Amino acid sequence: MKAAIIAPANTMYTLPFAIREFGINNMRALGYEVIFGKNADNRFYHTAGTIEERLHDLNWALEDLEIDLILPVFGGYNSNQLLSKVDFTQLEHSKKRIMGFSDTTTLLCGFTNLSSLEVYHGPSFSVFCDPNLFDYTRRNCSAVLKGETVVYQDPSFSAEDFWYLKPKYGPREMIQGKSWKTYQEGEVIGKVVGGNVETLSSLAGTVYFPDVDGKILILEEGFSDNPASFHRSMTQFYQMGVFDRITGLILGKPPQKSLLSDSAILEVILDEVIKNDKLPIMHSIHCSHVDPMLTLPFHTLTRLVADENPKIIANFKYKTSFTTFKG
Repeated sequence: MKAAIIAPANTMYTLPFAIREFGINNMRALGYEVIFGKNADNRFYHTAGTIEERLHDLNWALEDLEIDLILPVFGGYNSNQLLSKVDFTQLEHSKKRIMGFSDTTTLLCGFTNLSSLEVYHGPSFSVFCDPNLFDYTRRNCSAVLKGETVVYQDPSFSAEDFWYLKPKYGPREMIQGKSWKTYQEGEVIGKVVGGNVETLSSLAGTVYFPDVDGKILILEEGFSDNPASFHRSMTQFYQMGVFDRITGLILGKPPQKSLLSDSAILEVILDEVIKNDKLPIMHSIHCSHVDPMLTLPFHTLTRLVADENPKIIANFKYKTSFTTFKG
């Protein structure tokens, strides 16, 4: 299998070659041969090359029959510039896969709405470039991509240090302790949609904003230490009626430096925007800008169990064996 590494938002130029080798090796361990887009190292002011250059690499990855997985290098900003230039009519029967998070949310939602691609909210290539890649991330990603049913539980640890700035790229600074919390109890089975809060807000009013009816919504925040920005976006979604139409809500774990890591602040915001007391909601889940990271499919069923021991079951099937990941 081959994985195409592209830069639809931020350039790969800032990623040292030594770090790329770790990513290539970690992807190889998952069974993928890595191929880089010809424009991934380009720079055009604040983006990874011009729109045409970034679109060229995306179209190449979509059209090359040997490529199975499309994996952006990073998130960043402005991958939404590419959506209106993609010929979605040519993708009605494509079974390619695309995976990422953060600004890649625009592509995940666009391809979910307008194509048959298999879409995953999960690690970008830069995550796989960590020489200390957590086994939790590696194993669960491999299992989900293979279509296996995976039961996720709180790994009871996390890391959010800038490992790539360290002289030898590690070791990681571990934060011990459980973090997954249930805000409202309940259980639901459905498909997942969503992604980064700020990026999702940028899709409001477009054909790329996800159909949230009956869906489990995932919302994750980046490194912002300003809860007012998150509160504004959550108010926007409330005013759009999003929280009346979804059947479950997963909120990603904020980094410790973010004021949103204070559950009291987060739950004050939820108290204001959530009016359905039967909506299962869990927060501080490892699907954001912290490690290790969950891989969640958009195209298959997920089971959300929000109780005293929160669980997320990816690739849920009604009669199946499964693998449990606790860390």
